[in-house]
Amino acid sequence: LASAPAFADPPASDPSGRVAAGAALYDKYCALCHGATAQGYAADNAPSLVTPQWLSSADDAFIVNSIALGRPDTAMAAYAKQAGGPLSERDIDDIVVFLRSHGPAYTAPAEPPAGSARKGAAIYASTCVKCHGDRSRRSDAVHLANQTFLGLASDAFLYEGIARGRDGTPM
Repeated sequence: LASAPAFADPPASDPSGRVAAGAALYDKYCALCHGATAQGYAADNAPSLVTPQWLSSADDAFIVNSIALGRPDTAMAAYAKQAGGPLSERDIDDIVVFLRSHGPAYTAPAEPPAGSARKGAAIYASTCVKCHGDRSRRSDAVHLANQTFLGLASDAFLYEGIARGRDGTPM
């Protein structure tokens, strides 16, 4: 007997059934770490996938590729069939549709101001490393030194996370 998704019934405005399909896939593959309601931090520092800051700053390509490719050297496996996982492209898209149903919509952020890698490294070492770790060690929050994450996250996504923080976390 399969368990029902932990979320409320899909909205009536889901005539294609994609939100419901995404909810079922989320429940099966994502809830263990990201939590039954996608609020995050159920296991292995998996972040919330439904905070307004995250949903408005993460574009669909970032979410799709994060699911498809995972995060090497973490518990986040690659879930795309092409990468040896169980999910088709349609399955991954359905999960994204489900997450997006928790709004707000993605808003393309303005290009962040130019920064200095040297100054940023000093700030990271004094302020961020205690929670996010560095290239050689993970800590209690999302591991930002993961090369797959850094390859997928735009500068604007990173800037938005720093500038606006993430509800439900010390960030």
